Amino acid sequence: MGLAASQARFLCLTARKADCEYKSTVLAQEKLNITNQMSQVANDYSQALNATKLIWSNPGVENDFGLTYSLLMTPSAANDYNPYMVTTPSGAIVLNTAYMEAAKAAGLTKAGGVFGDREQMQEQRDKFLAALVTQGIITDPTAKDIMVKDYEATFDADNNVTFTEVAGETDSVAWIPASNDPVQNMAGLGKEPMIKTTAGVMTISDLIMSEDIGGRIVDWAQMFVENGKMTTVEYDYEEKRLKSLIHKISQKDIDTDIITQLKNDYNNYKLAYTKAHPDTDPETDADYKAECARFDTLIERAGLCKNENKQHPGILVDKDIDGNPIMENGQPLLKDDVLKEIRAQIQKDLEELYNSKSTAISFEERVNISQNNLDYASNGNKSFNIVVNGGINHYADEIKNLTLGDILTQEIVLISNKVESIDASGTPKYMNKSDFADYVVKILDSLAEAFGYSATKDMTG
Repeated sequence: MGLAASQARFLCLTARKADCEYKSTVLAQEKLNITNQMSQVANDYSQALNATKLIWSNPGVENDFGLTYSLLMTPSAANDYNPYMVTTPSGAIVLNTAYMEAAKAAGLTKAGGVFGDREQMQEQRDKFLAALVTQGIITDPTAKDIMVKDYEATFDADNNVTFTEVAGETDSVAWIPASNDPVQNMAGLGKEPMIKTTAGVMTISDLIMSEDIGGRIVDWAQMFVENGKMTTVEYDYEEKRLKSLIHKISQKDIDTDIITQLKNDYNNYKLAYTKAHPDTDPETDADYKAECARFDTLIERAGLCKNENKQHPGILVDKDIDGNPIMENGQPLLKDDVLKEIRAQIQKDLEELYNSKSTAISFEERVNISQNNLDYASNGNKSFNIVVNGGINHYADEIKNLTLGDILTQEIVLISNKVESIDASGTPKYMNKSDFADYVVKILDSLAEAFGYSATKDMTG
């Protein structure tokens, strides 16, 4: 009997071992499937980011425009009639199909145009202009207007150019090289090549080591934070930022960041008022108008502090040519008084932030930080596990300090144990693939903010 019992126990243990190995294989396969799903989600998200519309702006104009070749190369109100040449590293101008056909018609090649022979240069230029008319790039009157007169260009010792009209000529405005004219024929019709042998670039190593990108903390709580609330990472960042602004004010250093904060406070006040009083016309509310006037004055005076007239240290002055000081209650408006008002406003922002600390969401609420175990019941009823280089990382301090640089240099995988929550009756709610993908997209979107992209936030400032 003893031998039979031992044999039965051995068979039970063997069966249990086989069952454990099978479950281990199933878990490994599920982990692999989840990893593949994450790769697909990351690929889809990357493709979505690559489809982002590029915006171009010019300090000379007010609006932003969709970036196109024509926008840069064609003089217009959008670029303040100052076209931007798109060039290769050697300085050659990049041409679209229409410009290329015109260049071919004029005999221009990648090697440049005719150099040295004046008549040949004029002829080649005139052919190019005529071809531009044919391509519909310029009008015939414009081309003829360009071909009215010829000029010679001379340079003095400081490289200042002087144009002299060539008598008896009737067909050119192109640069006609004099003996001391540093024309470069390798760049085409008389344009000196731009120096593009070097470029300021960021390598992957630089990116990983940078504080703003590689050093950016992974905010795991972004996966499940509710609208209108902030995560503990966002709270820490905002606290640090506001304290930095207050420190600048204490140093009497008013910059654009402080003025932007005041403008944001102003906008937030108006939005909050509209939300709280949907049926009230703001213009009929004396308190609302008074608060708006206060913000307008404070923002204006902050700008005066930023551009303080050095002829009147500590006194804020008007922008008129005489530099007369602003008078308030019969006395000059002092910078220190304005700094107190600005500090009080931003200190109020900091106090409001402190009041919201108890509602800040931490990743610890739903990420395993207790057990080296994927099981929902065994790891403290947590839905997510962070796997680093093949092992479950269940240490809160280490997870809290993981950065974007770590993700780029290590194998970091987010795993769900399928159970999202358990209701009052003890029935588990299982997470499906679509739900998990939504969580992954949220965390990827928060990481993309380091590069200036976001599907949910305005990153234009």
